[in-house]
Amino acid sequence: MGFPTDLTYDSIVSRITPRVGLGPLVTAGAMATAVLGLVATALPAAAEPTPPSGGAAGAAGRVTGQVIGGGYANRSSTPFFVQLDLGLNLSGTDLIGSCGATMITPYWAVTAAHCLKPTSDSRLSLAQSSAWVNPIRAGVGRRYGIAAVAIHPKWEPASSANDIALVRLKSQSPVPGALPLLTDGSRPARGERLEVYGLGRTVADDELSFSDRLMGAVVTDLSGPSQLARCGSYSTAEYRPSQSLCAGVPVGGIDSCQGDSGGPLVARIAGRPTLVGIVSGGNGCALANYPGIYTRVSRYAGWVKARLSPAKVDVTLGCATGCRVSTSRPVVVRVHNSGWADGSWAVDADPGILTVAPAARGTIAGWQTRKVVLQPTGARKGWTTVKLRGSGGGTKVVRILVN
Repeated sequence: MGFPTDLTYDSIVSRITPRVGLGPLVTAGAMATAVLGLVATALPAAAEPTPPSGGAAGAAGRVTGQVIGGGYANRSSTPFFVQLDLGLNLSGTDLIGSCGATMITPYWAVTAAHCLKPTSDSRLSLAQSSAWVNPIRAGVGRRYGIAAVAIHPKWEPASSANDIALVRLKSQSPVPGALPLLTDGSRPARGERLEVYGLGRTVADDELSFSDRLMGAVVTDLSGPSQLARCGSYSTAEYRPSQSLCAGVPVGGIDSCQGDSGGPLVARIAGRPTLVGIVSGGNGCALANYPGIYTRVSRYAGWVKARLSPAKVDVTLGCATGCRVSTSRPVVVRVHNSGWADGSWAVDADPGILTVAPAARGTIAGWQTRKVVLQPTGARKGWTTVKLRGSGGGTKVVRILVN
């Protein structure tokens, strides 16, 4: 869809353009059907026939020609894909933003921050926004309202730093397609095969070439996890390896494009599809030496998990309050985190009466359990008070009789 040139919100500091699709809002209460697509090598297990070559126009007036080096994706193997139609107001103009996203729980999807807040003064209307989970075609399938969004607190529209956000559906999606987040900062490796999906432009400079079917592309990680890595001809200000992935092919012709923003970059880790990147931006589309730039998911997995499920650390004794402890019978303290985010814990005891081994405090990862032991020092006996504290779990005060 076309849009005024002053609303492209290109990066102020570089050549990188966010890859959201924008079009006019049809009415105050209804949005234009926005479509997304992608460019790349054809995936081997395509469920759809290859589109006709030559860019012939279909009955609906959309270009149905083959995407750049790519083809239709297999919908049955991409249940995690989400199409977002976003009601945006940029400088007083109402627009419909078209982006991709990825389901990571039955309620939550992850996308690019610039899809939800492309400029510092832009506004998102939840009432005029919706999400299509595993759409049959662009704007066709199971549609959900959007209940809430969470934009990374350090998102910078001017520089595209920290380009990640979350979208919560109003109701739970029954589609069993949530993808796990990559947490290993050493992946993907340089040269690793990745898959990218979307419904954006199929011709780089053609605003009418959005696909109405989900497209898939195979790209390659071109920089790896090194903090000194470069990405094609981008400057060090444009490509930040700690935050971003560089993926495509050096000679161009394979890339994501406008309308694909927020969509998934997927790796097969131990045979399982895993979300490693989020379509963020690039200099044009499919240009030689200017690969796509993707948000590095492993960098932000902790933030995502904390937003979805804060730490809830319970610290409990292995016996009831008022229990007895002796040198031959120490007390075990169980520390368990039932949230996704990392949490803290502490066991406060009188060091003249009890020692806490191996440590009296620390941090614990989500869904982990550890144990510590309360052991009498032998110096004093009698009743003593112990405080058990865990983030999100509150403080418990217990009495222990030391024999």
